[in-house]
Amino acid sequence: MSNWFARHFGDTTSRRTEADLERERFLIGSIPFQRWVLFPAGVLVQLAVGSLYAWSVYNAPIAALMSTTAEVISETFYIAVAGFGVAAFLGGPWLERHGPKKMVAIGSVMFFLAHILAGVACHIKSVGLLYFGYGVLGGLGIGFVYICPVSVLTKWFPEIRGLASSIGVAAFGAGSVIASFTQDALITAQGPRDTFFILGAVYFVLSFGSAMLLRYPPPVAPVPTRAETPNDEDKTAATPVVEKGNGPSPLGTTLAEDLLSRNFAFVYCIFFLAVIPGLVTISRVSDMVKTAFGKPKATGTWVTGVNGLFNVLGRMVFGAMSDKFGRLLMMIFSIALTVISLVVVLIGINNQQFELFLVFFFALTAAYGAALGLIPGLLSDCFSAARIGALFGVAMTAWAAGGVAGGVGFTAVIKAQREAGVQPWHVYDIAFYSMIPLAALGLILAGVFWKVRKSAVTHT
Repeated sequence: MSNWFARHFGDTTSRRTEADLERERFLIGSIPFQRWVLFPAGVLVQLAVGSLYAWSVYNAPIAALMSTTAEVISETFYIAVAGFGVAAFLGGPWLERHGPKKMVAIGSVMFFLAHILAGVACHIKSVGLLYFGYGVLGGLGIGFVYICPVSVLTKWFPEIRGLASSIGVAAFGAGSVIASFTQDALITAQGPRDTFFILGAVYFVLSFGSAMLLRYPPPVAPVPTRAETPNDEDKTAATPVVEKGNGPSPLGTTLAEDLLSRNFAFVYCIFFLAVIPGLVTISRVSDMVKTAFGKPKATGTWVTGVNGLFNVLGRMVFGAMSDKFGRLLMMIFSIALTVISLVVVLIGINNQQFELFLVFFFALTAAYGAALGLIPGLLSDCFSAARIGALFGVAMTAWAAGGVAGGVGFTAVIKAQREAGVQPWHVYDIAFYSMIPLAALGLILAGVFWKVRKSAVTHT
């Protein structure tokens, strides 16, 4: 097994042939390829798999259908997050070798089958099949798909790396905005089973079709600076401003050396601590609105949708600002916002101040989105974009670990509090008391890393 891992992570050489490169010069038929088409293609792919974030809309209807609790059904989300992490971890080197088209195609098929199995699970009322179908198979498919548009955009647009990568991850968050309303409407009209069947087919068409447009830059592409970028759009399309995406790292290091470096350890730990609060809260925002505040189902649905919008805004705004102010500085600001928001959200729940809860819950979600939007650019800053697919894939295991450890653990705590008869507005106290110091530790590590990076620049 160790030999397999060594071979898998030690080989990031592209398998593209000259014939492949020639075909990739064209979009369809004789229409020349232009890099700007990658934005809509990447967005459509991420919109499909980003529906994962709207899972909380499914919790209550499926729980009622299967005569169980929303907490039991919510475990599906965390199983999917674990599958996501496994796929991202293993898929990164494979992505560098075989390119995004094949990986997105494979992930799209898996995500489609996940919806079919989830629909069958609802029909036969099997929680186990739901866990396997949407949780395991769906999570793996999402993980394979997710890392591809981010890697593609980061390599093709180095002059706006922060904005490009943030658009790639923002579209994933935007998927929850759309899915929260479409899922709710379809569940009301058709029930959970048919909702899975319908949306599975729609998502497959979007993601598989867009996969045909995705590709990596040619390996001999020029590396001009922003000042050297041609002003003529046609000329830019013919000779794209990209980094050399498939050669050895410009730093002269191997992938294994990058993954075992101090810089990667800092980035990984900071990312892990930054995303736990968002992962724990986003998947149950609809339930929190209904149980902690006694609001109707319709309120939970629109709050989920608006919350998804702030997830998107956090990714895009912080990503775009990082091109000017720096990725690490914006990461520090986002984690500080997370700590403050956790404190105020808890105050809002305990004192039944719904408006206060909403404002800072949206801020918490924006900060969570910011961490996801900043991480691809931060990795590129530390290691270059040469192997961003593999590095980003491994980094996303921090997100998955945060989701599994935080999600499953806090779900158990919340369930125990409810069974103990704790008042609905105090059920989440222990979870928030635990997340606040974890986020604060992430803030401290980010500050230390900023100082380390600054010192390294000063002495070079």
